[in-house]
This record gives sequence, structure tokens and C-alpha cells, in this order.
Amino acid sequence: MMVFFWIIEGVATYCESFVCYYLGNTLFDNEGLRKHGWKLAAVLTFFILLLNHVRLFTVFTLLFAVLFVSLTEYIILKIKFIEALEVAGVYVVFLNIIDSFSNSLLGVLWDDSAFLANIISGFSMQRVVSILVSKAILVLFYLLLKRFTRKFLSVIRTRKTFAIIIGGILGWGCLRNLSIKSISISTTINWAMFFFVVCTVCCILYVSICYRDEKNSRSFIQFYNSVFTEQYRELMKSYEKNSKNFHDMQNHMLAIECLLEKHEISRAQEYVKALTDTNDFLETSWTGNEIMDHILNIKKWKAEEAQINFTIDADIIRYQKLNDQVLCIVLANLLDNAIEANCRISTGERVICVAIRSINDMLAIKIVNAAEKPKRQGNILMTAKSDSERHGWGLKSVEEAVKSHDGEISWKFEQKRFIVNIIFV
Repeated sequence: MMVFFWIIEGVATYCESFVCYYLGNTLFDNEGLRKHGWKLAAVLTFFILLLNHVRLFTVFTLLFAVLFVSLTEYIILKIKFIEALEVAGVYVVFLNIIDSFSNSLLGVLWDDSAFLANIISGFSMQRVVSILVSKAILVLFYLLLKRFTRKFLSVIRTRKTFAIIIGGILGWGCLRNLSIKSISISTTINWAMFFFVVCTVCCILYVSICYRDEKNSRSFIQFYNSVFTEQYRELMKSYEKNSKNFHDMQNHMLAIECLLEKHEISRAQEYVKALTDTNDFLETSWTGNEIMDHILNIKKWKAEEAQINFTIDADIIRYQKLNDQVLCIVLANLLDNAIEANCRISTGERVICVAIRSINDMLAIKIVNAAEKPKRQGNILMTAKSDSERHGWGLKSVEEAVKSHDGEISWKFEQKRFIVNIIFV
């Protein structure tokens, strides 16, 4: 009979462990979890059964399970430890609340006030029924909430996660002690209310995250539209200016031709020099890509108006994997940031250097600009602009555009220079 009990216990423990790792797979979309999750669940099951053989339902076993899941996901699967710890912690809290609630409900139905004390003391048919019911509730609860698990990852990344875990553990501990002493309808109602409160808190966080994401999405769309509107206006201005320059250039060429026919070489040279000095904006081809060249010319012109020394060192680009929108987002935003950073320092120190290289099947972009030391919060750059909510999208949109096209972006600040490196493969 003991073999039967241990088989039931093993299957139930594996079910708990597997759901925990499968939850991590759903949240983190990790290839390693898909391949090795069932193996890790088997190892965790072995250790938990070993600990349960010594004593059932100990806090040490719960802490061991949380740390085992967190460390294996961190070491083997390269998931951030703090995120893995939060997921495992929240899962264990919900798991124990479900177990305790189902046990309290079964105690009332069984009409046994010592139901929980009996199943903790050792193996019995009551414990088998408790295991089957609690695991059925666990699987059903997970299947019902599976569609929301992606958003749940945003919820657990909030600072309130550990408050939920600690509050859940404390509440569970208090109610569990009451249930061990005696199970009644009132204790079952208390468990139901406690479970409802925890779920309500998570739902409130979920709704707040959805609202925040919707707000950010709208803000990003507005920012995205404003970038293209601004670039379109600048494009039209440059076309108008170039059209005027082209029309005027025809007349200038006729005038120079007339001077040369009269052999007035010195006057022709003076005319050309004056023409060069007054012709303030002509499109230059730097990369062979019209969009990149236009953005480089516009930003160079803007920078020079702000008395910034702007240099461009570029190859002819043969990289064809990026569309014009990505090029616009990356170059325009980074150069806008560089120009604005220069405008906050003294005139004589203002400088921007742009290097663009096409190497085999790679495109490398490097932008160096003079700047004050940026403020950081962890690995996140904090904007120095007053409209931080809107302007924060600049670098975010660059990072998203780069990463979504299999690129890499890195930045550093050294010797009063802010350096951004981007590589597309």
C-alpha cells in the first residue's frame, strides 16, 4: 500500500514541478525550458520526495523548491535570477493557497475537523483524495489563465511582486495553523476570501499593466508619427531648396560661361568662390542609400547651424536587409539625440562623428558625440529633457528597431564622449 501512496505522491509532485517549469516556458519563451523543463521537473521531484520522506509540509521544502527552480533557470537556461525567483515565488504561494483551500473544503465535506492534521501526519486515503483534488484545481486554474500568462510576466516585474509573495506566505501560514487545529465552514470561508483577495490584487495589477501598456502604445504611435512627419517636412524643404538651387545653378553656369568666353578668368574664379560660399545646402551622397544620405545631410546641416563640428565617414552601403523605416528610426533618433546633447555644452567642444561601414553581410554604424555624463538607472539611460515621457521613446524605439532586425546595440560614455555602436547582421 505504501508503494501506491508513494506513486501518487510522486506523480502529484512531478505535476507541480512540471507546471512550474512549463509556466516559465510560457512566460519567458525559452527554448531551453521547452527541451529540458521535464528533466528539471523530474530532478526537483526526486529531491522533494526525499525531503517529504523526512517530514511532510515543511517551510524548508518550499524554500528549497523556489531556490532550485530559480537557480536552474538562471544557471542552465540563462534566465535572469530575480525574474525566475519572482515567478517561482508567486507560483509556490498560489500552489499552497490552492492546496490549503481544497483541503479545508474537503475537511468540511468529509465532516472531519482534523482533516488537515491527518493528511500532514502521514499517508492515507484522505491524503490521496486531497492530492487528486488539489492538482486537478491547479491544472484547471492554469489552463483557464494560460492566455494571460504573457501579460503576467509584466505583473511580476513590478516592485509589488515581493509584497504579494511575503503577504501571501504570512496569510497562508496563519490560516494553515488555524486549519491544522480545526477545520470548519468558517475556516473554509476564510481560505476562500484569502484566495479571492490574492487573485483580486493580481487582477488589479494586471489591469494597471494593461492600461500602462495601452498608454505607452499610444504614446509610441504618436512619437512614431511625429518622427516621420518631421522627416517628411524636412525632406520637402530640402527638395524645394535643391530645386531652387538647381534652377539658380543653370543661370550661374550661363554667367560663368559668359565670363570665360570673355577670358575674364579672375572674375569667373571670384564668381565661383562667392557661389560656393552662399550655396548653403546641397545634397551629398555619402552611402548611396537615398534615405540615409538625406538624413545625414539634414542632420549635418542642422548641426552646423548649431555650431557643431559634424563629420561623416561612410562606405557605399550594399546592405539590403533593412527597410527605410528602420533606417529612419535608427539614424534620425540617434543624430537628434547627439545634436541635443551637444547643445547642452559649450560651443567650442561640440562635435559629432558618424561612421558607417558595410562589411561582408554586416552593417556597422558608430556615432560619437560630445555630451555631459548621462544619468543612469541601472542599465537604463535617463533623459535630460523636460518632456521625459515623450522623449524617452527615442532610444527605446532605436533599441526595439535594432533588436527586432537581429541587430546589436551598445553604448558607453568615456572622456566626455557618448559612443553608440550598432551592428546589423
